[in-house]
Amino acid sequence: MNFVILCVSRPEVYSSVKASGSLGQQVLVCLATGFYPKHAQMEIRRDQTPLPDEQLNSHGIRPNTDRSFQLMKSLQILPSDRSHLSVCGEQSGWGWKDHSNSKEK
Repeated sequence: MNFVILCVSRPEVYSSVKASGSLGQQVLVCLATGFYPKHAQMEIRRDQTPLPDEQLNSHGIRPNTDRSFQLMKSLQILPSDRSHLSVCGEQSGWGWKDHSNSKEK
C-alpha cells in the first residue's frame, strides 16, 4: 500500500513587470506557487482597493507536479501605476500581504 503525505504549505509569491505589446504599457504578473491545499485567493490592489476580477487575467488555480498548486494573475498597467499597486492574498487561513516588492521571477 502506498501512502502520500501532503502537508499544509504556504505559497511563495513573486511579482514582475514585463513589456506589453501595447505602446507605453506593461504587464504586472503575480504568481503564488507551492501552496496546499488548493483553496487560495489573490487580489491585486490599487491604493489598497482591490481591483475587480474582470480587470485581471487569470487561468485560475492550477496543479504543480509536486501536488501543490499555483495561481497567477496579470494586469496591463502604465509605468506610472507601479508604485500604487500591491498583491495580497489568503490561503487556508494564512494571510500573505503586500507583496508589491516580492521576489522577482
